[in-house]
Amino acid sequence: MKYLLTDKFKIKIFRRIWLALAEAEQEVGLDISNEQLALMRDNLEVIDHDLIEELRLKYGNVTIAAIEEFGRTAPLAEPIIHLGATTSDLIDNTTLIMQREATLLLIGKMMKVIANLRDFVDKYKDMPILGYTRLQAAQPVTVGKRAAVWLQDAIFDVIAMQEKIDTMYFRGLKGATGTQASFYSLLDEDPDKVEQLDKRFSEKLGFTKLMPITSQIYTRKVETQLLAAVAGIAETAQKMGNDIRILAMLKELEEPVPKDQVGSSTMAYKRNPWIAEDLVGYAKYLITILPGMFQSTGQEMLEQTCDNIPVRMVGMENIFMAADTLCEKMLKMTSGIMVYDKMIKRNLEQELPFMATENIIMEAAKKGADRQLVHHVLKEMSMETVHRVRAEGLDNNILERIAACPDIPLSKQEIDEIVKPEKFTGMASRQVQVFLDTVVDPFLKERET
Repeated sequence: MKYLLTDKFKIKIFRRIWLALAEAEQEVGLDISNEQLALMRDNLEVIDHDLIEELRLKYGNVTIAAIEEFGRTAPLAEPIIHLGATTSDLIDNTTLIMQREATLLLIGKMMKVIANLRDFVDKYKDMPILGYTRLQAAQPVTVGKRAAVWLQDAIFDVIAMQEKIDTMYFRGLKGATGTQASFYSLLDEDPDKVEQLDKRFSEKLGFTKLMPITSQIYTRKVETQLLAAVAGIAETAQKMGNDIRILAMLKELEEPVPKDQVGSSTMAYKRNPWIAEDLVGYAKYLITILPGMFQSTGQEMLEQTCDNIPVRMVGMENIFMAADTLCEKMLKMTSGIMVYDKMIKRNLEQELPFMATENIIMEAAKKGADRQLVHHVLKEMSMETVHRVRAEGLDNNILERIAACPDIPLSKQEIDEIVKPEKFTGMASRQVQVFLDTVVDPFLKERET
């Protein structure tokens, strides 16, 4: 990702743009020789970056510097390099190509995250774990079902980014103020040739959707909509990171911890959730950049002003870098999440008896007990047990008390059967299996090719 955001990569895109421009201009009838094109192709990767920087400092213009440097490298082609184009034809198209390449890189990394999560979700789809709503104990879910939320979000991110890439508009060749006047003049005022040139040029660079209207620049809505999709990675990462931080506190799940990792200089026992905290931290940072990017469209006045360029360029680069960092950290996280099944079971046993009281009432009533009496007894027991657990710090012993209560005609074995955790997870396992079979696996298979 760092390389894709460098000036060196941008100069390589300049070269590709100039070659595509010259090839397209030859195809629509301009006097450009095969020898000139061959020389450009042969020297496409021969770039003197030091010379470009020297010339940029001299002229104060990177476009002129890069043109002159390429002209010195391929002197026969020098007269046709950048022929008819303006700086925005070069810079704007370069920016769009760079954004496409950076987004495709993120998509590739997110697909690996999805593959990792898929295996984790499948492995733990049946393991009951205490659910939490408003961070309070609620009906059990399964470890896999909870992680399937992260998996689904990651898939949504890839779909959103791929959709923006597939439908991405290209600026193409629009000239100084978007009127294509220079190309219109160059091609003897033949509008069909101008349109053909624009189309051929764009297709050579991998774009089939041409922006029909531009000013000197393409509307910045194209990039802000793409970057909003990229920022979806931050939402996914933050959710995953926060969930794992809480689960680590509950000692139920933990991020991969290297053998020699030190959590604290004083507290030798500590295992800090560093990856999870980084997921949350970088996600917060990425999201805060977006508002500045969304100012870009409105702050462009008339055909172009340049006062928002620093916000756009720095913001865009930081968004891609932060998103790339999040992908790498999610890959690290999902490569080895540790699951502590005994702690999960213990936490369930502390809370599940309260949730099972309704089922116990129904089973007792089936055996002839007075429903209202059983309800009253269980209510009193529950309140006393809550006090025992919270105020006195003792274990939850309500099941033993229920089994010993003469008003409830159920044995300890029958009660244990009622409160089996898997009986409280509803359709969780099936939902996950259907999700894997009908959504995740086809999604992964489709993108393997």
